[in-house]
Amino acid sequence: MDLTATFLDYAGLPRPQEMDSRSLKPLLEGKTRLHRQYVLSGLGAWRLVWDGRYKLIQGFALERPGQARQGARDLPPLLFDLESDPLENVNLAAKVKGEVERLSKRLL
Repeated sequence: MDLTATFLDYAGLPRPQEMDSRSLKPLLEGKTRLHRQYVLSGLGAWRLVWDGRYKLIQGFALERPGQARQGARDLPPLLFDLESDPLENVNLAAKVKGEVERLSKRLL
C-alpha cells in the first residue's frame, strides 16, 4: 500500500492528502527504523491492528473465515502475542484485556 507514496516521493511529486499511503523512502535510506507504529487492515466485516508485537482481530468468524457476517462486531476478539506465539495458536484476548482495549481504540 505504500509503494505509490514511495514512487511519488522519489519522483519529487507531492502525495495527495487523501492518500493513506506513506513513503518508504526514509526506511529504505536508513533514516528511520520504524515505518508505521500500527498496521491496520480489514476485509469484509473483520478488522485488524498490529503494533509490532500484539495483533488484534475483531469481527472474524473462525467457523467461516473470509465471510462477512451480520453482527461481526459482537464476535469475541482474537489477540495474539507474535513475539511468543508467531504462529498465532493462542488467543490471549481474555487474559490480556488491557491490550485488547488499547488496540481496539485504533480500530474506531
